[in-house]
Amino acid sequence: MFMTPPKPNSAERGFSLIEVMITILIIAIGLLGLAGLHARALNAETESFAKGQALGLLQDIAQRFEANQPGAKDAIAAGINVTNIGTSGYVCAAGARLDTDLCEWDAALKATTALPGAVGCVQAIAASSEILFSIAWRGRDTGFSPSAAQGCGSATITSARRVVSTRIRIPNLGS
Repeated sequence: MFMTPPKPNSAERGFSLIEVMITILIIAIGLLGLAGLHARALNAETESFAKGQALGLLQDIAQRFEANQPGAKDAIAAGINVTNIGTSGYVCAAGARLDTDLCEWDAALKATTALPGAVGCVQAIAASSEILFSIAWRGRDTGFSPSAAQGCGSATITSARRVVSTRIRIPNLGS
């Protein structure tokens, strides 16, 4: 005599099609979130790299002016205010070491690919014997942009503008 196998309970029959579709939907939503997170991380990495490049270029020109204190004092006395370094409108002037430094900084700003639309600015603050150096560029993220009061690059970079600045003080030691 042949025996028929017992029928499985309803709990042992497997997954229904609706359960499988819900599981796939949940996994798909999770993967989309992960892809969005990855895209934001890449954007943040690019912005961070650009800021590092700008800070390096800013440090370079500040150190050049600090190393040439007589030229920096003359620049403060003359009220230096250059707002287009790194653009096609900047024309290198042959002459003093300070002019050469600005020309080399101009070339470095034009050569970097990490800072699209980079503009360098140099401004004397005579009352405090300081020089303000700034670099502005067009960032990737359209989130925060500095106010136009920060000046540097505001005429040429209209969206996603980034600006980093530093000041140096040239001491007046009676010479």
